[in-house]
Amino acid sequence: MRHKLKNKIPPKAGYFIVFGIAFVLFFVLQYSHTLADPDSYYHAKMALLMKNQLVIKEFPWLGEFTVLGESFTDQHYLYHVFLIPFVTFFNPIAGLKLATIILASLFLVVFYWLLKKIKIRFPLAFTLMLLTMNPLVFRLSLAKAPSVSLIILFIGIFFIINKRWKELTLLSFIYVWAYGGFTLIVLASVLFLMVDLIANVFIKVWRSGRLTRIGWLNLLFPWPVWRMFMAAIVGVIAGIVINPYFPQNLDYYRYQLFEIGVKNYGQIIGVGSEWYSYEPLSLISATVFLSIALVIAVAIMFINIKKQTRREAFFLLLTLIFLALTVKSRRYVEYYVPAGCLFSFAVIGTYLKSIKLREYWKTFLEFYFRKKIIVSIIVIYFLVSIPTVIVHHFLNERRDLVNGIPFTRFQAASGWLAKHSDAGDIIFHSSWDEFPVLFYHNDKNYYIGGLDQTFMYLYNSDLHKKWADITTGLLTQGIYQIIKDDFRARYVLSSQKHRQFKKTLEDTVGFRKVYEDAEAVIYQVSCCAHE
Repeated sequence: MRHKLKNKIPPKAGYFIVFGIAFVLFFVLQYSHTLADPDSYYHAKMALLMKNQLVIKEFPWLGEFTVLGESFTDQHYLYHVFLIPFVTFFNPIAGLKLATIILASLFLVVFYWLLKKIKIRFPLAFTLMLLTMNPLVFRLSLAKAPSVSLIILFIGIFFIINKRWKELTLLSFIYVWAYGGFTLIVLASVLFLMVDLIANVFIKVWRSGRLTRIGWLNLLFPWPVWRMFMAAIVGVIAGIVINPYFPQNLDYYRYQLFEIGVKNYGQIIGVGSEWYSYEPLSLISATVFLSIALVIAVAIMFINIKKQTRREAFFLLLTLIFLALTVKSRRYVEYYVPAGCLFSFAVIGTYLKSIKLREYWKTFLEFYFRKKIIVSIIVIYFLVSIPTVIVHHFLNERRDLVNGIPFTRFQAASGWLAKHSDAGDIIFHSSWDEFPVLFYHNDKNYYIGGLDQTFMYLYNSDLHKKWADITTGLLTQGIYQIIKDDFRARYVLSSQKHRQFKKTLEDTVGFRKVYEDAEAVIYQVSCCAHE
């Protein structure tokens, strides 16, 4: 009977189960009239613009006072192409949310596929455990491109461990066109190469003793593994060179990858919260189930160290690297969590294959009947506490996403500007993170800074300081001449939250209030200070 029932279950049903459960969960999280990250509005707008102009090579909206005027590159090009039908056939923001739900669900499907491919026991249960990881679920729920990056990276990991260099070359090329963090696939190939070289040294040298010169060459230059590294490098270089943005993308990637990603000016200027460090204790608390799984996996790995393969060592090294990156910049938590889960599930799943679960279950039942009260209390505790923690995390994720930026933020003010200003007029706005929303509602005008303050700081640190000091109320004298002459602004838009900035504008001759609502106030910059 069991055999007949088993044969009736489609072999690929797990994929639909994973996608269905993930889709429902992410749908509930997305069901609101807000977006948690302002950059989401930028992505929606780019997809809308690309309906008519498939490649946007210039970005005049931030071209006056940032390095993007000379080196703009759409680092999410394929992601924006993917969004085009969603923003075309649906309300643009609703379509963006739907695309986010689908991509997040597809990543869970890819993770499940990877576990099945490497023959891990209980892949469905392990995959669904990802949905209990609060930081990962929250990052996947942001209407941005992290899911795209994770999908490509984890498919790439499969190609790397199976030494499929042709597929890896193509995937690395695609990664460059889809996401600015394409260097991660090179990092993964380097780590796999390191693991292989170290394993060769320990195994061959320790077991074989002395090696000849030819032996050392074979040891340090195993072509199948080096070929994976070269495949990733070639694919990335090809993606950069065979690119509509070449060669200006070289400068852009220097700014994005080195100046922002590595150097990071967070101690000098305000950058996005995702670029600041993740406190270790907060990280452990937020990923409590992963932390437990990692402890168990590491213990199993060292107890059965002789049975471990290079694959598990590679997964462990990948986890440690992403952990270090996460402590440095919290945005990398979206990689640390699935990498840690992949390592943990691979070790634990392999271990479960080697033991007889029925005997363990029988032993547990015998112990239960001897210590019924104690075991019952422990079981009830976990049956209550685990769902409680999961629900608590889910409600926190839902709250954080709902308390985001409403679709209508600055819509009325932007509409007024679009109606009354001339094309190309520069808007002096009160914060860099207002740009994506203003840009979404009004692409007729140009703006001071946005997407990342580093772009403006690298262009002109003095101008950046003036803008920051004026909008935060630190600079109140002579601002009319600065805004009119240095920034050539025709209008000033201040959110109602910037009270000191608003007061300074009210007290300064040369700014005429022309619009105000509950969210923002707009001033026209007069031609002469006495007007």
